[in-house]
Amino acid sequence: MAANVCENYRRRSGRDQSRPHIAAKTRNIRLNQASHKHMSTLRCVVKTEVYASETGWKVLGVLPEGRGHDMQTAVGYLAGVGVGAYVLLEGAWDDDPRYGRRFKVERWSDTEPQSPEGIERYLASGTIRGIGLAKARDIVRTFGSDTLDILDNDIDRLGQVPGIGAKSLAQIKASWNKAR
Repeated sequence: MAANVCENYRRRSGRDQSRPHIAAKTRNIRLNQASHKHMSTLRCVVKTEVYASETGWKVLGVLPEGRGHDMQTAVGYLAGVGVGAYVLLEGAWDDDPRYGRRFKVERWSDTEPQSPEGIERYLASGTIRGIGLAKARDIVRTFGSDTLDILDNDIDRLGQVPGIGAKSLAQIKASWNKAR
């Protein structure tokens, strides 16, 4: 009797590796049930990686665009997302009794920041060597919402920003080209 109970549990939970078609159906049902929750989107820069498993499941500390400087927690299968990445997350907020409020990610995609505040955070995130918070602020003050376009197409204009000399410009150029 106990063996039948364990077998039934494995089949229903999707843990029956000998019958992958059953596991796939179970996962699809769970995803469909989860999608009935209120879906939200979160445009943010990844600041920290708290935990990462070999399967790609991660716990990330993110700074959402337009929500002040409060770090939020995002969890889910986020293989390929690293510190400094600017991403658009789709999912639902969850209040876990053990871990607190967190954003459970169902889908994600790479994106670019839209607001000057978001561009500043992205540049200051550590992705681009030679740009810290103060330089990011000066760059965005100088170029505003055109900052990313200038970095992509006419990066030499960074020389117009106070505090960026030839040495800093060379370091930023190399890092920007590598990151893009």
